[in-house]
Formats: sequence, structure tokens, C-alpha cells
Amino acid sequence: MLSLFLTVFFLIPDVSGEEFFYFIQQTNDTNKVQVLLLIDDNYGANFNVDDESMNIAELFESFGWVCNIISVKDSVQPCEGAAQNFNCKPVATDYLISDVQDLSQYKALVILPGESYPNLMVSQAAMELIRNAVKRDMVIAAWCRGVSLLAAADVIRGVSVTGHRDYTGEYHKAGAEYISGDPPPVVDGNIITTVRSRYYRTQMCEEIYKAVRKNL
Repeated sequence: MLSLFLTVFFLIPDVSGEEFFYFIQQTNDTNKVQVLLLIDDNYGANFNVDDESMNIAELFESFGWVCNIISVKDSVQPCEGAAQNFNCKPVATDYLISDVQDLSQYKALVILPGESYPNLMVSQAAMELIRNAVKRDMVIAAWCRGVSLLAAADVIRGVSVTGHRDYTGEYHKAGAEYISGDPPPVVDGNIITTVRSRYYRTQMCEEIYKAVRKNL
């Protein structure tokens, strides 16, 4: 389980385009924001890569969030590129999806970047988790190819999304308003989607943070 207690100043653009500082102060109490991080085999390096920028895990930690890594397996493997080029290692999950029965304690469900989602895509439990999270008006975020899971769960009808172009047909079939190209993260209500996980890594995490904060 990922958690870190610290104080951070974070520069985040608001919806009007003006820049302002959020002061994030984390204290050791029992009211910390909890989020679910959905991961699968072939996960992408941007989750935990050690490079010049904060990775996704580090950014969420900087918000003071308690991040619960979940999947249909006890451990998941990185994609080939993440393993060979960035030395990413297998990730142990905190819970199986089947163990997550009560969503009321969680504020967001984040589908982490991945080259593919071979286990989640065929998991009825994963589809039900996504649908139930949407029904509860949780913040739902998906990175690049992860948007295909939202399409498979049939939760983006009438929703503006972006995502990897390889799944354009799936987005349209699911009834989404697909925004092609390389736009910045797309926010439509509580659903946030992005492409180019490395380029938009920080901006995507900021959008997720703002959406969670708005719903507190």
C-alpha cells in the first residue's frame, strides 16, 4: 500500500487557465483520501519509473493519498519496454478485486497505464468494479490504452474521452465522444482520460487531484 506523509506546494492550472498553488498538508490521521489503482500484466513504466520526473506513484504519494493497488492477480508484470528499458519490476497488489466489496471508503478508481490488459479485459469482476465505481460517482481516471477498459465496461456513452487511437472503434461503439490526436487530459464530469502517459503524466495526476478534491 502506497502512503507518504509530507507537505507539498503544487502548481496546478484551474479551469479558467489561471495558475494557483494548492497547499497540500498531510497529517497522520484516519481521514486520508483512499484511492484504488487498477493494474494488470504489461503495466507501463510511467507508474513507477525512476527518471527525471515524479512517476505516477510518487505524484499520488505527494498528495498524501493512500493508494491501494488492485488486480485479479497477486502480482503483475511490467510490459517488455518497461522491464528492458527502465528496469521496472513485478508489482505486488494490495488486494484482489474480489476482496474490494465496499467502495464507499474510496474516492477514485484509476486505471494505470499499460501496453495491454489481458486479465482485466476478460474479468467480469473488473467490469463490475468499474461500473459500480461510476454508479457511485467516484472519480474515474484512465490512461491511454486503459480507456479501452471503460469502453468494455460500457460506462462512457455520451462521455467525451481521449485514448490510444488503436481503440477508436471501441470508443465509438461504446457511444463515447472520442477526441482524437494528442490533446491534454480530457475531463468530462468525474471521468478523466488521457493519451501520452509520459508527456501528460504530471498534468493528468493534477486533474485527478482536482476532481477528487472537488468531490470531498
